[in-house]
Parts: sequence; structure tokens; C-alpha cells
Amino acid sequence: MLALAGLTGAAAVLLWPQIRQMYSVPDLGDPLFSIWRIGWVFHKLHGDPRPLFSPNIFYPHELTFTYSDSMLLPALTATPLLFAGLHPVVAYNLATMASFIASGFAMYLLAERLTGSPKAAFVSGLLFGFYPYRFEHYSHFELQMTYCMPLALLALHAFIDTARVRHALTAGLLAAGQLYSSMYYAVFFTLYAGWVVVHSVWLRRAPVRRLIVPALLAGAVAAALAWPLARTYSAARLGGGQREAPHGLDLAALLLAAGAREVLAAAVDDARRVARAGAAEHRDLDRVVEVVLDALAVALGGRAEQPHQQEERHHGRHEVGVRDLPGAAMHGVAALLDALDDDRLELLFCHGQLSLWLSMTLCTACGL
Repeated sequence: MLALAGLTGAAAVLLWPQIRQMYSVPDLGDPLFSIWRIGWVFHKLHGDPRPLFSPNIFYPHELTFTYSDSMLLPALTATPLLFAGLHPVVAYNLATMASFIASGFAMYLLAERLTGSPKAAFVSGLLFGFYPYRFEHYSHFELQMTYCMPLALLALHAFIDTARVRHALTAGLLAAGQLYSSMYYAVFFTLYAGWVVVHSVWLRRAPVRRLIVPALLAGAVAAALAWPLARTYSAARLGGGQREAPHGLDLAALLLAAGAREVLAAAVDDARRVARAGAAEHRDLDRVVEVVLDALAVALGGRAEQPHQQEERHHGRHEVGVRDLPGAAMHGVAALLDALDDDRLELLFCHGQLSLWLSMTLCTACGL
């Protein structure tokens, strides 16, 4: 329990500005929306006759709760505070701050089992629980809900070592719990956990035959729990139509016409510029994209341009012709980045990076 006390103390220090103002929120956007989502689940538990996924917004449309992450599990964990009579803002802030501690402690349990060192595990818990990404997304309640992932990995490692059904079922339940906490993370974690299982089974030479039946059972349980949520969101998506892809963008044809190397190099330069020009809300996305694109530019045989060089290139005098096709491809990639910014790239580079950080914190605990 010393680790839990230490993590609580760290949270008290790092979240002190919030503790001093429990009746305030960092901004009037996502926090208020999350408070409403928690409040809707609370009203539903109070006996509101409306369907869970068709709350009192956007009438007469149905399934409007699926317009965002429903985060049912975090909402359920916060409702006891509302039943106790706490102000909704205070309940929301307590649940948010508790997620930092819970995530750190979950990582501590995982790292302690893998390393056998409580000290190393505590460092790993601090790194995962108070990862700067969390503070950059402090207003996004569902993005703080990461404690199910280390616990699911803990159960998976125990299952691989023992082949016991209860460990497999625990992992399946926690994976489903992550889905009901943050669907963004659940998608990435499913892929990540699959890689962990394959690698661990190969590394430990685990008896695969003993693992198959419990694994299938756990998978069936997780799928059964995920099905109601997946079916509801699928019905809402089919009912509301799909976002169409941008027209007139054939990047493959441009690559073929102008030569892959030159076009891709130009596209990388422009994509780097787009990443640098991103809004403050996507600072973490910009950093990841910029690093990747700089590395790609070097790999293509070029070098990272300075801002004044980019300005000269973009405003220089060029004749239009076949050689200008890289510029067309460059603008095509910029349009693609713009079209996919919120729906694809942010999910990939922002929300997916937490799985990478999870691995890095474990490597730190192992001294790698």
C-alpha cells in the first residue's frame, strides 16, 4: 500500500491547482460535456424512461448518445458520488483525479509482477500515471481512463504462465471494460494485447494447446460484452450515414506519374509544414507527425528544411509542367491530412501513442 500512498501523494502535488478549485473545470468545452454524460447515466439509473442511447438531446434523432464516446464504465464509477449528494463538478473532478492514481497503481502491479522490484514498479507507475499526454488532454475525461489496460496485461501474463481459465476470463472482462471506458484506447489495445500474447507465448515456450480453450472462452465472453455497444454504434452509423472521402484525390496516380521518390519527398515537406501549423489542441499530434516526417525526409536522401527554406520553396517561381507534379502531390497530401486530421490521424498518433508509452514504462522498470 506504500505505492498507492506514494501515487496519491504525487497526484496531490501535480494536481494541486485542481484540488484548490474543485468547483471549477479547465475549460467550458469537453469537461461540461463529460459532466452531462455522467449526469445522463445518473438520470437513467434514477429511472428515466428514455432509452440509454437516446437521451434528451437532438430530438427527434435517436441514438444521439453515440455521437461521442459513451464512456459508460467511468460514468458508472462516478454516479455513487452523485448519489451521495456531491456537486456534479466535484464528482467529475474527483473521478478524473482518481483515474491518474488508478492508472499508476495498475501499472505498478503489472511492473512489480514482471520485474519483482517494487521500487522499479513504482517508477513505472509514476511514469504511466502522470504521463504528460494526460495533462495535455486533461479536459478529455475518457482519455484518462487507462487503468484497465495494465490490469488486462497482468491477467494475460498470469494466464500464459498458468493456463487458468479465471485469468483468461479476467483479461477478457478487463478488455471489455476498456471498451466501455474509452473506445479509442480499446481499439489500439486489442491490437497491442494480441502482439503481447503472441510474443509472450513464443518467448516462454508456453503450451499452446492448454491455452486455446480458455482463450476462446475469454474471447467469447469479451465479444459478448462488446456486442451490445458495437451493435448500437453500428446502427447509429448506418442510420446517420457515413462521411464521404474527399473527391478528386488520387495520390497513387500522382506517385506513379512523377516518380515515387521525388513526389514523396515533396509530400513529406508539405506534410511537415501542415503538422507544424496545427492548432494548440493537437500539440502532441504535431510532435509525433513532425518527428516521423523529418525521419522520412532524411531516409529519402534529403534533409530537414529550415522555415525560411520552406517559405522560399512554397513562394518560389516554378513553371507548371510535369516536373510540378510533386507540388500537386504535396497539396494532395495536405488535403488528405486535413480531411483525416480529427477522424484518423489524431486517433492514430495521439491515442495510439499510449500503448507505446505503456511498453516504454515497462522497459524503464526492467532497466532497458
